[in-house]
Amino acid sequence: MTRRQGAPVTRPLRTALDLARVRPVDDAVVALDQFMRPGLVFLDEVRTAAAVATGRTAAGSGR
Repeated sequence: MTRRQGAPVTRPLRTALDLARVRPVDDAVVALDQFMRPGLVFLDEVRTAAAVATGRTAAGSGR
């Protein structure tokens, strides 16, 4: 969390992950694209944060 004009807000990566978590897959892809297009988040950081949040790190992925 951070503050903008005194109001608490989440950072772009957190907001993107939250949207991806609660939206249907098609909507989640569109939302993530909207964050990536202007460079607010990057695919590698989304993948890493999602893996950490779900416990699917490289060591535990079975790949």
